[in-house]
Amino acid sequence: MENETTTVKEETSVVPALNDNKTDSIPIESTGTVTNSTPTPNTNPTDNSNSNSNSNSNSSFPHKVDRTEEDLGIKLFLGKSGSWSGLLKQRFSDFIVNEIDEQGNVIHLKATDYTASSDDQSTESTPSTTKEEDLQKLVGEEKTKQFTEFFNGPNKTDPNAFFLFDANENKEQRTELHKVIKLRYNLVSQTDDDKVKVWAEANLKKKSMNDRQQWPIGKPKYVEFKLCKENRDTMDTLSMMSRILRNSEKNFSFAGTKDKRGITTQRVTVWKITPEKLVELNNKLSTLSPPVRIGEYKFVENHLRLGDLMGNRFSIVIREIQGADDQLITESIETFKKTGFINYFGMQRFGTGAIPTYEIGIAMIQGNWEKAAKLILDPRDGEREDATKARKLYKETGDIKNTLKILPRGLNAERKLLIGLKNGQSSYQDAFYSIPRTLRMLYTHSYQSLIWNLMATKRIELFGFNKPIVGDLVIISEESIQKDNQQQQQQQKEEEKEKGKGKEEEEEEIGDETEIEEKKVIKVDFVTEDDVKNDRYTIQQVVLPLIGGNTLLPKNIIGELYIEELAKNNIQPSQFISKNRAIDLRGGYRKLLETAKDTTFKIFNYDDFTIPLALSDIELLKGSQEPQDVPNGKHKAVRVCFNLPSSTYATMAYREILKSSSDMTSQMNMINKNLNSNNKKNFKSTTSSKTTEKIDSDQVEEKPLKKQNTNI
Repeated sequence: MENETTTVKEETSVVPALNDNKTDSIPIESTGTVTNSTPTPNTNPTDNSNSNSNSNSNSSFPHKVDRTEEDLGIKLFLGKSGSWSGLLKQRFSDFIVNEIDEQGNVIHLKATDYTASSDDQSTESTPSTTKEEDLQKLVGEEKTKQFTEFFNGPNKTDPNAFFLFDANENKEQRTELHKVIKLRYNLVSQTDDDKVKVWAEANLKKKSMNDRQQWPIGKPKYVEFKLCKENRDTMDTLSMMSRILRNSEKNFSFAGTKDKRGITTQRVTVWKITPEKLVELNNKLSTLSPPVRIGEYKFVENHLRLGDLMGNRFSIVIREIQGADDQLITESIETFKKTGFINYFGMQRFGTGAIPTYEIGIAMIQGNWEKAAKLILDPRDGEREDATKARKLYKETGDIKNTLKILPRGLNAERKLLIGLKNGQSSYQDAFYSIPRTLRMLYTHSYQSLIWNLMATKRIELFGFNKPIVGDLVIISEESIQKDNQQQQQQQKEEEKEKGKGKEEEEEEIGDETEIEEKKVIKVDFVTEDDVKNDRYTIQQVVLPLIGGNTLLPKNIIGELYIEELAKNNIQPSQFISKNRAIDLRGGYRKLLETAKDTTFKIFNYDDFTIPLALSDIELLKGSQEPQDVPNGKHKAVRVCFNLPSSTYATMAYREILKSSSDMTSQMNMINKNLNSNNKKNFKSTTSSKTTEKIDSDQVEEKPLKKQNTNI
């Protein structure tokens, strides 16, 4: 296959030059050099919203396809270095991510133990009265006697037992009664129709809830800790931890989700779980595979919110390098340091299933909620058998109750949407409110991201990337959003009230109104002829809008192309000005180019695939030593480390280094090429020169790479 190299002038003329697997460009003064990635046919899945609902054939399902970069607007490279290839994420340790907090500190997990201070040991001072005396002041002698009999009897043995106090309309008195039951009797209580109901100690689920409510005097009600996980999704990991703790997962919060296919370290906060409980949790987690570790616990006043980070530090190993010697690898990375990369949204932004997330987003923006629901719920190709069975059951019968019974875990949007429909929402749109906001917004944001990618490619194809042009949008200031203290305290009280209920059906995602894009107010301006003449702005200040109700469009042909692209889906810019809470169309601005910070690299020769070439925090906790180069090793790899701001995709950074596509098709082609090369070597080494018998290539034993993983 060939890569097309295009040199783009400011006058927008295009001069193509084809070469064989290289991306060397034709240098022209005062222009940016742009390299097109290999073009591939468009393989967007078909819309299945109008399929026959009674069909049982899988042929009616949307086909699962491997979407290419070009399908998603990811088309160009910046640098002039030659292209080369390598395996990405062959091992989980080949992709290590460490969060960077808002102060610029790279987060590492260095310890898992905890030593409590003397102030942490007790939850209340020693009372001067007995618990019976305190209770009698509130409910009288007779009711105290009855409760004491319950407390010393069924309370200890019957998990279904409970005690009901007389109705009391005075909320303050009920609150005092709850405090006595909790602090003096260590039991769980709740209010039903103005009556305080007390659950038996033998009810372990209720007891564990009460254990969580015991808290050191004077300590903040949040504990922050560091989480290091391997090959696990952030939300799935926290869900597992909440089940072990018998806690609600909504009590956990974090600054940003991290990749599953790798080893990641980040901060997490949890509401009213003591460090001692978390140490016990870590002891249980330490036996799991793939591993999870937590540690470095501390009390904090506020929980983390989405966007409470500066970015991430990536340590990426690219193995099985083909088509590059040490000189080309070094040249590629040094060029990457200078030019940066196009700030595309990576392929994971658009989903991996048969239905891309932006297709659902388009239906939502169009107001076609029934179509959007079908795109989420209908059967699709390439899924597990149990998922297909559940989808077909609902499509053919509309039986929500039994569909929910067999719907596999992990299909969160599907489950929430079905629950919304089951609860009798009056329309499909109302049912969408049942999907957690952060998950619901993935669909519309995916479409906004697709438009951004397409326009970024157009901007660079037409005008290069050396400097701004008239009509471009540029950042003139960025200001952090400062919340009013009273507003923040009120919001936190409401969140704590919800958490205290401990009911999964009332679950509401933490950070509901704190998208990462909202952490800063970006002020922009249009580039004028005078600005261009006086070099007032640089290309690093140029932004493109994530089109929305709060954004401006460039005052040049790029702005016109935005409108043309929207029209292809019968969408008008006016549709982004909406107060509909089911969708978030406010939009924002994103830098056209991004530059990695603190970039370092090391080239390795190696023989053993099983030896990590980058050390995660889990390995460092074990005392593992820095990997060493093996002189004359059979294989070549490079470890590249760099810092990226939040909402920036590492896959788009290392595709720029390699000048190779990061999509699944390209990775599989590279693997097949590598295996075919190994086959030829094996064939030559095991076949005598005198052998004249032809051997079918399918019969040559292939040596598979260990722990191959091409999901990027």
